[in-house]
Amino acid sequence: MHKKVILKKKILFITHRYHPSVGGAELVFKKWAETLAEKGHSLQILTTAYSSGSDNYSEINNDLSQTESINTVSIYRFSTYKFYFRIFFRIFWKPLLVISPIKYLFGSLIYGPHFLPFPEEISSKKYDLIIAGPTPSATIYYAFLFSKIKKIPFVIFPHMHITDPIHTGLLNLIILKKSNKVITLTNAETKYLIKKGVDKNKILQVFNVVNSSILSNLSNKKKYLLNDINNYVLFLGREDKYKNIFLLIEAMKIIWKKGYKQKLAIIGTRTTYFSPKLDHYINKLEGKYRKNIIRINNIDEKTKIQILDHCLFLVNPSFYESFGLVFLEAWARKKAVIGSNIDAVKCVIDNNKNGILYKTNNLNDLGAKITYLIDNPKTRMKMGKNGYIKIVKKYNETRLFNLIDKLITTIN
Repeated sequence: MHKKVILKKKILFITHRYHPSVGGAELVFKKWAETLAEKGHSLQILTTAYSSGSDNYSEINNDLSQTESINTVSIYRFSTYKFYFRIFFRIFWKPLLVISPIKYLFGSLIYGPHFLPFPEEISSKKYDLIIAGPTPSATIYYAFLFSKIKKIPFVIFPHMHITDPIHTGLLNLIILKKSNKVITLTNAETKYLIKKGVDKNKILQVFNVVNSSILSNLSNKKKYLLNDINNYVLFLGREDKYKNIFLLIEAMKIIWKKGYKQKLAIIGTRTTYFSPKLDHYINKLEGKYRKNIIRINNIDEKTKIQILDHCLFLVNPSFYESFGLVFLEAWARKKAVIGSNIDAVKCVIDNNKNGILYKTNNLNDLGAKITYLIDNPKTRMKMGKNGYIKIVKKYNETRLFNLIDKLITTIN
């Protein structure tokens, strides 16, 4: 039997942010781009120089080159720091954000990023395929228009928060229906899109994988940044409203009032609009609570491994997720996890086996679940080991790479 030959393709990947910008989608897109490049495909990334993404019009990392190559992936960073974008956003679009129907219908156009005028360095080249994402960024619209002009297929990787109306707005769903392929991450996302009219034959369901370094890297057990503290509950992720950090702090306050001494470590990337609110919130806490909070921003991979290794367990109480890559990262270090019982997370966490689901936005239930894992070290250790087994068997790179091959060979 002859092995099917995969023709090498020139692929344009349009995304709002790319490495070294930090985030779940950013890590996934980097993995996909480098995997495709390793297989011999030519990868061109069109992205921006946003550092955190909460403000797609002003927060720029000026240390990044406009063009560079990372692991054989070519990157072009389009400058969106233009006065007419900022005026357009602040004077016209920003007031409309308070009007729900407008926000939900045109959310992606409001938030950008906007590649106008479309860079000639990109448009002058020939491509065989376009991949774009995530929602609710405007990247999918530029991919759609460019694919129609060039008459080439395009794939959307939405990373959709299926309970967030900005992600699931009508315009986004229309573009998804017009794409050649849609990549989903969970059964919940697949079922939702089929229910909304996306052709099930267009959908390729995949999954996330962790960076191989987090699985193979053995911590030297040296405390890193946290000095001699290793008795802490960990939040790891972007500082954003939907991550429910305020709820987590309030839950820990209930626990501290009962006499528990475990600290809360809030570790992640700062964002423009939410992190200052979190600064203010923590500064307003009573000193007896504030001293129990450890906060570190913008860490590297080595630091992440160290912090995971020394935590008791991980809590991600967010009310929106497309998957929850951070759960896999915790399992890679054999740590138990707590997540909300939204559909996407229920597809990842096996309740009471490798983690615990709490009732979304329920303060008392979150506090009770955290207390349970603090009080039961053997249970949380068993959950962490079960999580590790799950990512080795189910969320492994070999299975993912086979699915990527399937995408490339079936797209027309």
